[in-house]
Amino acid sequence: MACSKNSEPRHVSDRHSHDRVNPIIPTQMYTSSFIRKNPAKFVDTAWVEVNELKDFLREREVDELTRKNQEPIRVKQEPIRVKQEPIRVKCVPDASKGVKGDRVASPDLVIIDESPSNVITPAVSRAANTLFRTLEENGHQILELLDSDDEMEPVKVSALIEDTGMSSDTMIGDVDMEMDSNDNETDSSVSDSDSESDGDEPSSSHWLDENILSAAKQGPFKITRQCTVEVVESLSELPSYWPVPREKRAYVLDLSDPKFNLYEKNGKLMTVDALIKNAEQDSWTGCTGNGPRDSRPKIPSSIFGINDGGDIVCRRSRLTCAGYSACEHIHPALVDRKRYELDPESLEDVLQVQIDSRLREADSPEKLALIFFAICHSSPCTAKNQRGQACTGIPKLVKFNKDKIKSGHRYFVSCNNWSPHFSEGHRTSSIPSGVKDDHLKVLFSGGSLPGFEEPFPCGRIVPAHIGSRVSHCNFPHQGNGSQAALVHHACSAYRTIYVPEDPTIRKACVVPDHEEPHNHPILPPTKTPIAIKDIYRKCVETAGVVGSSVRTVDNAALARTTKLMLGTSPSLYAPTLQNNRVKQDILREVKKKTYPYGTDLPGVMHLMNEDVKKPIEERYIHGFTTTLNGGRILLTANPYLLSRIHHAKTLFVDTTFKRTVGTMKEWEVVMFDKEVERAVTIARVYSDRADCLQYKTIFDELQHVTLLLTGRPLRLKRLSKDGTLVSIGVDMEIAQALGAGDSFLPTNEPEFSKIHVQTAEEIIEFFIRACYTHAKRGIHDLKPYVTDEEYEHIINFMYLETKEEVDKFSAWVKGLKNPKVQAWWDHKVNNSWILPSLIKCLSKMTSEDWDLTPPTTNVGESQHHWTNINTGIMLALLEAILTAREIDEKVAAEIKAALETGVLKNHRNDTFTRLSRSTARATQAFKKAREGRKQKKALNVVDEELASLKDTQKENAARIKELKAAKSSMLGKGKSAKAQSNSSGKVAVTGVSKRKRASALSKVALLKKDIDTRKQAMASTSSLVKYPVSNPPSAATVASFDVNKKDDISEGADYTMDLEAPESYNFASEATYARLLADWAPEPTYAPLSDMTARANLFPQTQHTLGMPLLPHEFENMGMDLSVGYTFGNKPSDFTCLDPHTEAVFDNFCKQYGSLNDSYYQ
Repeated sequence: MACSKNSEPRHVSDRHSHDRVNPIIPTQMYTSSFIRKNPAKFVDTAWVEVNELKDFLREREVDELTRKNQEPIRVKQEPIRVKQEPIRVKCVPDASKGVKGDRVASPDLVIIDESPSNVITPAVSRAANTLFRTLEENGHQILELLDSDDEMEPVKVSALIEDTGMSSDTMIGDVDMEMDSNDNETDSSVSDSDSESDGDEPSSSHWLDENILSAAKQGPFKITRQCTVEVVESLSELPSYWPVPREKRAYVLDLSDPKFNLYEKNGKLMTVDALIKNAEQDSWTGCTGNGPRDSRPKIPSSIFGINDGGDIVCRRSRLTCAGYSACEHIHPALVDRKRYELDPESLEDVLQVQIDSRLREADSPEKLALIFFAICHSSPCTAKNQRGQACTGIPKLVKFNKDKIKSGHRYFVSCNNWSPHFSEGHRTSSIPSGVKDDHLKVLFSGGSLPGFEEPFPCGRIVPAHIGSRVSHCNFPHQGNGSQAALVHHACSAYRTIYVPEDPTIRKACVVPDHEEPHNHPILPPTKTPIAIKDIYRKCVETAGVVGSSVRTVDNAALARTTKLMLGTSPSLYAPTLQNNRVKQDILREVKKKTYPYGTDLPGVMHLMNEDVKKPIEERYIHGFTTTLNGGRILLTANPYLLSRIHHAKTLFVDTTFKRTVGTMKEWEVVMFDKEVERAVTIARVYSDRADCLQYKTIFDELQHVTLLLTGRPLRLKRLSKDGTLVSIGVDMEIAQALGAGDSFLPTNEPEFSKIHVQTAEEIIEFFIRACYTHAKRGIHDLKPYVTDEEYEHIINFMYLETKEEVDKFSAWVKGLKNPKVQAWWDHKVNNSWILPSLIKCLSKMTSEDWDLTPPTTNVGESQHHWTNINTGIMLALLEAILTAREIDEKVAAEIKAALETGVLKNHRNDTFTRLSRSTARATQAFKKAREGRKQKKALNVVDEELASLKDTQKENAARIKELKAAKSSMLGKGKSAKAQSNSSGKVAVTGVSKRKRASALSKVALLKKDIDTRKQAMASTSSLVKYPVSNPPSAATVASFDVNKKDDISEGADYTMDLEAPESYNFASEATYARLLADWAPEPTYAPLSDMTARANLFPQTQHTLGMPLLPHEFENMGMDLSVGYTFGNKPSDFTCLDPHTEAVFDNFCKQYGSLNDSYYQ
């Protein structure tokens, strides 16, 4: 509101409509919007029309407002400045409308100009029953309301309207004023708005969450008719643990920040009390106050920090702590302990007991046996009989047949219901290492192991939110193998949460029962609040859902994105994110939301249906096929990469098992593209079988899709006229090779190829070449059963040059009469295609094609590894396809760019470089093998010599023993010593000589003397401290030095000082210290309080010594923080401590020794 004699004000017909304007002047008003648009008009008081103000005061009926002995309203809130000079305002309330909590009718205000000038001409006027007088100050007229009998002292207020939020149409009733109230919800003696202090003060409450700061306001405050508290504490973050106050205290939680707008799974915004319970580690049970019969109390809005004088309708959630579950042998220190404040030591006690339990869990073979015994009985047998009924058998210990020993054990665990007629599906468990058969025999026979008569105090204690899912303790408490039960413990802690019914008010008032503390310690933070879940969910989405895992989100290259979001790794951001299971569950939820059809075959089929809608050159999934045997085949390929198949000379095909989980495994088709000098995966097939029909269908689909995408058929150079493909590199898998033969057999053109064969085994001899590396792996298994010469001959069989040499080799194998070698060779001979695919002289490929075909499938194997690195492993089928699609599109773009620009991804991948590296590797391998053979040969010589020496040693030891026995016999060893011929009957000493004994005693005496000397030295110098001269104690302690000396200073000089007598110093160089003091004393100096040895350290004087010693231990006794810094100069008044509390404590201490003024030290 503003009024001016030179304006066109807005007229308000109802002068009492104080909901929008302040009716100080009833005729001419400014709206708040006008004031906001024209703030410059109101920077001074020129807009106030004094005559109109006089008329208004005379005409208004104020007889009720000026009752005798009526106290004036004291305006408490800092007012807003309207003019630069302060204004005094005297407020006289309307007693008939002075109801607490309602908007107050505007009192009469008297504006008084507080200029430095004195009042010159006071003039008193009377209007009705109201007295006022007119004053003139600096040419301004000032009106002051007076009481009917006595003059009233005006209340001083800086201004009517505050710059920081109170608009011109704010009512006086909106400003905090002290008034009596007759509200039925409050009492005249209890404040529901302001505390006795002028504002909130930092609370003494200790919160375990680092981000929580709370402020307390002293009361009393009336929450409801029955509930009054002494303190209201406000905070704006969700605590993970709440204290139970020892006095009546309420906590007002403000969750207005949009970050607390969290939603439940059904999309509903979480209520404030739901957020409180979700974020808290303790669990609570009780009503939410939403029932139709639940009362709805009215809480003063000021309790929630809303000073509109009204009430807020709230629902009342009454909650009781749900308690906890603990092992029946729980450590007694963890139960039945009252918990008020949030004491971290109670959590430390729990953690320490749990650590001790983990350390003792398996620290003996008996405990290992008990744990394994409990595991065997933890789950039922999964077998089902012919009628589908589940087996009801229990575990039993069974001995191996024929006293066999497997992995160091003679027994295994089986089901007691096993029989020859019911033998399928029963449990079988091998005994792990470390578990002894003898212990299991005792347990399975119903016995008990010794050492468990008194159960070990356990640390197994879990909060209520997971207690119902755990029924037993896994710690081996009892010697018979039975598990201890988890017992639920109730807790009587109680609290009430008042939640506004208005959903826009995101606040709550939590009132704990101060007489009912928790009866359990603080438990580890195992519950994950929804806010933390949302944060980790965003990390997953930012890192990329496809192919993501906990490892990739936390640790891999994508973790950089996660750290940018959180500032650290997830495990360090929140304690519950240490648990990988928690993160896996969150990740699973995100994937479930991202892939509504799942990540298995249904999700893939949905993706394929979406792919069909795209142009054929943009599709990636090209077909899903089933075989007559029930096999499933899914072919994927980037169209551009598959078109490169017509540039390939050799295709490398193989199955990789790491990429996917489940039955569908990836089968890669790889080529080396010479045009860009890189290996390329041109197609990926996902299959769940590995028989001949499955592979035939795979090759058929590959040919079909190649024709569909490229318009050209896939043909072999040796079989078809238009063929470009020379060979196919495979491993030793028979079904794969035969499947390729069945698929390409119909493409044979006898008129062109001159090949007239009818079977797959015959046709593949013309284009299949098997991998030497895979062939040699089978030979490695024969090494323990053959000599080195035989092994060398076998492993080089692929290099036989003629068929006669092959026949000779076959006869040689037969002549070895080694069953294992013979079985290996028979496998190669019986599968007629294997030897032609390994030995050049037996192959039907042309010599040129054979030589140009790589002898290994290393190109394909390297692509397996490359794909795994770039996409991840153990992926769901849909994720495997999506990640492969992403890298295939990237490779296609890179090949196109290389062909357009001529810049290759790896310019050192040409034949020369690759062959050079291959040769170097082969040379190094040969060199290493040769050195290994030489070392082995040398070791054999050493072993033989050691064996010979050991035999000789045994012979010498036996001879030495015989000679010693003979010597003892001759000397009569073992007989009692006879007394020599002397008066005392002494015998000869056969033990330690007297000389050695005397030497030992001398050494002991010297050591004792040295210890005494050190003790004396320590006693005499215990209070002496040595300092570098660059850090003197103070100027006041060296009055005998001349500060004007200018001798050379030795910077390495030291001094010593007695802490108990600061004047007892000893400098290595007096001139050094004097010179240093001259430069140091005039300037303020900073030091930690822990270096302080006397008051003189704080108040240095260049010419006088202060004889008032203050010791560091005295500072500690006063509760001072010695790590806090201080600065000081040349005067006592220059002392400044960086911690106000420490400074105050120090000054109080010093007052005990006398005045602290400057004259005391001078």
